Amino acid sequence: MMKHVVIRRCLRVLGGILPISLLVACGDLPGLTSQISLYEPEPSWQFQADTPSVDWQLLVEEPNAPGTINTGRIALKRPDGEFDYFASRQWSDPAPVFTQSLLIEAFEKSGKIVSVGRDSIGLRSDYLLKADLRELQAEYRGDPNSTAPTVRVQINTKLVRMPRREIIAGETFDVAVVANSPRFEDVVRAFDRALGSVLSRIVDWTLVQGAADASRQKAERPRRQSLAIAPDRRGHAVREEIQ
Repeated sequence: MMKHVVIRRCLRVLGGILPISLLVACGDLPGLTSQISLYEPEPSWQFQADTPSVDWQLLVEEPNAPGTINTGRIALKRPDGEFDYFASRQWSDPAPVFTQSLLIEAFEKSGKIVSVGRDSIGLRSDYLLKADLRELQAEYRGDPNSTAPTVRVQINTKLVRMPRREIIAGETFDVAVVANSPRFEDVVRAFDRALGSVLSRIVDWTLVQGAADASRQKAERPRRQSLAIAPDRRGHAVREEIQ
């Protein structure tokens, strides 16, 4: 389940900052504190048994995301389609940041790739995974206080061959999980299940697509190398294909 941390925030009084002597004890003064609960997703991974192991390296970009979910706030969509956010509850990091971290963790947990890391570390890689985080919210069809929502996670991915940055495959992954109850604890469990399902499928897909492309590249390499320069009888260089 998601890790849960409670943070107390001291509030400003009459437009000014509380004196240091009061700040120390502000947590004990009625009405001068607010609690923010932070949630860190902890999805479980379920990979396909026949997903291939690969010997190439992968870097993962931080996903793009629309403004509604490119935030640390936990988004919900009301029955009328209006976006809102759960009060006093937030993600431990902005959604694109923890999604990138979870993707890297998922690849590592699969045990089927030599190396995976963030694209920002500047290492060379064989492939780059680009992603668009398009949906990450709890969707309600009725009163949020009495209706269990459906958590939706949608991520579009593109696998890019390096260093020429050629897109070799693209796919959209969309999962909807109905929470067991309206209770927020059950809502975050639904987020865990939805994220785990989507990210596990992305790992399987990436490894399959990358393995197929690497095999094609390996098969084509001898043919490309067969184009050699050889001298003709007059000593001129000519190009011939070696069978």
